[in-house]
Amino acid sequence: MMSNPLTLDQLVPKNLTKFFVESPRLFRTSKNIQILVLRQTQDFAIFRTEETRELNLVTLPKSALDKTPTAKVVMLASKQKAPENRLYHNLLRTAAEEVGYKLDDVQRQCELKDNLCQKCPRCILFGSVTVEKGGQERWNIKHRIEYSSAYSVEPYEEIYEILTFNAVDSVTQSTGQALGYTENIQPLTTLPSIITLNSVTLEEFVAYLKTLMACKSYGAETRVKGDMVNHI
Repeated sequence: MMSNPLTLDQLVPKNLTKFFVESPRLFRTSKNIQILVLRQTQDFAIFRTEETRELNLVTLPKSALDKTPTAKVVMLASKQKAPENRLYHNLLRTAAEEVGYKLDDVQRQCELKDNLCQKCPRCILFGSVTVEKGGQERWNIKHRIEYSSAYSVEPYEEIYEILTFNAVDSVTQSTGQALGYTENIQPLTTLPSIITLNSVTLEEFVAYLKTLMACKSYGAETRVKGDMVNHI
């Protein structure tokens, strides 16, 4: 016998209900929910922003008790937000289609980053700025989701690895001299992160949790690298 599906109220802990708002608001309130996420790499991954193609690094104390300076890999907040922003939008668009909700033309054409509709759930949670022709800003929706940068638990020296790549001749299938190399972090590296949701509805909260559980590709070269699992 199949059991009845759980409702949203049954999925969310009772002690969180007082931190939700009934409907999305233009102005933020003091109601915050923070999510602790342990992001763990399942494949080689690359987190970089510099033209030197080196990993992003930061020097921190080794621990709360040991103040020895230690190099750690940092996954910047922007590298976490971007893939989750896109997936949140795709999941909600798919959900709308499955339940037969008809999006209007503006919502269907909403795309990052230069064609935001400012009407869909993505724009309302992640924020949106659009500019009219002539450079005049039309409207600014303040984001209600904030990310912290994530620093590797393990020291940089223990988790980095240099991988070279070669060109393959399509006729002979032979490889020539190595074309270059990339600096990667190894699988099973753990990067704790805190996400803060401000003035969210119950539905927004559940939709974002689904996004966290579904999102798996982060960093550079995600076609062949960057698989991660988010432990909430």
